[in-house]
Amino acid sequence: MFYKYKMNIQKLIAPVTQNLKSNTKTINMTLLCLVLFMMFPLDRLLRTSVQRDVEGTLRNLVSNPIVCVLMVGVVYAAYLTGDVYMFFLLLFVLHRLMKH
Repeated sequence: MFYKYKMNIQKLIAPVTQNLKSNTKTINMTLLCLVLFMMFPLDRLLRTSVQRDVEGTLRNLVSNPIVCVLMVGVVYAAYLTGDVYMFFLLLFVLHRLMKH
């Protein structure tokens, strides 16, 4: 019974998965830049709040329930692509935005 639902979900997410597969390099580079932006202490070095403002905006966006549901679909689609780097970078960004 579960297998039947799994196949339906995979068919539903197939266009997203194909889009992620075709743009793997761009997505990975963007996620890596976002992770590096979040990790470097730019607020202390530049004495501005750019990093805090960007993270706050993204945090507010991710806290929306509709966006959370969409992000679940994107994370599952990233898992289905088989690209380990994309999957873990995406999980790291989401963890950073939701827990820190």
